[in-house]
Amino acid sequence: MSTLAVVEDVLRKARIPLSAPQIVTRARGRLPTKARRPELVVARDLALSLRRLGDESPFVRTAPGRFTLRDLADDVYEAKPQQRGGWKWTPQQLRTRAIRRAS
Repeated sequence: MSTLAVVEDVLRKARIPLSAPQIVTRARGRLPTKARRPELVVARDLALSLRRLGDESPFVRTAPGRFTLRDLADDVYEAKPQQRGGWKWTPQQLRTRAIRRAS
């Protein structure tokens, strides 16, 4: 069984939006990964499914870091576009900060 198949089964049984660590806890070892942090694998696979398949993905993000199945979702979270620009560190400031941290 793939990671997303296990996640789909867990979300279908839960019937509420869950975060990646909650999904891993409820999966109880059924995930096919041997990663040290399986919640990162779950979050990555869900994000890739949403990005690649878009509206055809069986999953939907209901809040930042929370996922559920599309057919169970009442409210879909739409990420706000990030603003470009603003205040940034100059190369000199970055070097100065790196030196301060090292000492």
